[in-house]
Amino acid sequence: MRCCPTQRAGRRTTPIKDGTGRCCTIQPRRKVGRREWQKESGYRQQARVENGFFRYKSVIGVGLKARNSNAQTGEVMIGCHALNRMAELGRPESYATVS
Repeated sequence: MRCCPTQRAGRRTTPIKDGTGRCCTIQPRRKVGRREWQKESGYRQQARVENGFFRYKSVIGVGLKARNSNAQTGEVMIGCHALNRMAELGRPESYATVS
């Protein structure tokens, strides 16, 4: 899927300065390459955390039912244990074979 600019979009008339956030992010990525940049910046860890939250919200639900803090903590712990158990059940048991 390709995203096209809106009708009102125009070209930038002023050059992008070297101190902007995007330039500071892209320059190191171009120097070391995408994979090395992902390792250095912690990008993969961030993606794993976001994926975990997505799984939690899609399986358990978006909101918490409990009202006080202790009950909410318990609710989240039960949800995490349930997700971990479902992941364990879906993971095949692997073992080394002798050649």
